[in-house]
Amino acid sequence: MQISTNMKTDIIGEAAKIIEDNPVVFDEDFLLEILKVRFRWPKKSIEVISNFGNGSEDFFDFRYQSLIFDKWYELYSRGFTTMLNNCLDIHPDMRKLETLLLHYIGEMPTGNLYMSSGTKVNRPSFDLHSHEYNVVSTSIYGNTKWLLDPQGGQFSNGPIDIKPGDQVIIPAGTPHACIDAPEKRCSLTICLG
Repeated sequence: MQISTNMKTDIIGEAAKIIEDNPVVFDEDFLLEILKVRFRWPKKSIEVISNFGNGSEDFFDFRYQSLIFDKWYELYSRGFTTMLNNCLDIHPDMRKLETLLLHYIGEMPTGNLYMSSGTKVNRPSFDLHSHEYNVVSTSIYGNTKWLLDPQGGQFSNGPIDIKPGDQVIIPAGTPHACIDAPEKRCSLTICLG
């Protein structure tokens, strides 16, 4: 059975409502503390977005393949954005959200966190890109600016200001990028479909 575009849009919209109705609430101190749990974060679970737009993992212990917090924190404190991959298990609000989405869509969602101490110098995220899946991104703390489909599609109204609690729904194939993150920020990105 093939699902129509409208039905997929309805499913994504309802999933976005579940995310909106069940906010994730924590602060930078919580994240910094959880990142000190050394063996929770194996290689590939954390990437720092370099100024070349690559995911860097130059802060892992080679012997145990675990995070060296102080080495990672040097990059974080300089404003580089960190991506915590597949991390819906780290906070009770996120575990609840994972269960609610699993029960609604019938498959385990993937959730990533993007966090930064803020930057006016370093790259705030990846360059303009798109995914084969739908994305719902919610700002937990901090203000950012995004571009969505800047080539003239339905979302091409110039940069969008995103503040804590705001949600961005990005349909599969839609070009997007976070283009400005001048202050401490964290957003939860849920990948669907």
